[in-house]
Amino acid sequence: MAHADRHGVYLDFYSEPGFDLILKSLEARRSGIRLLNVTKQGTGAEERTRATVYVPREKISYFLRRVSAYANETVPPRGEGEEAKPKNAKLIESIADVRAAVLESFWQTGGVVARRHRRLGRGLVEQRGPPA
Repeated sequence: MAHADRHGVYLDFYSEPGFDLILKSLEARRSGIRLLNVTKQGTGAEERTRATVYVPREKISYFLRRVSAYANETVPPRGEGEEAKPKNAKLIESIADVRAAVLESFWQTGGVVARRHRRLGRGLVEQRGPPA
């Protein structure tokens, strides 16, 4: 079960195996968009990065605008011999998948608290507003 409340949603961003996410571009503190957790899954060439991000409801279009700009706008070349690139290319090309976050996304390790909450069921944590 994905966790959302009346103030915002939690999203999980995944990288392609063997690549990293552009983490600094997943957070926009002035807009209330917060990077909450980053974990690595898998090993070696199959290692993926997962980043859990809180997005206030009024800012849900933040990432959609970046995808639209990637598809429709270019950044001029910075120097000779370089080609124009799609706007937001580093961010968008680092993302393989986006999903609604589940409870286990908020723990970095499989500790006692995480195991206990998984046993009790997902969606037990009730969040009121953006993270502190």
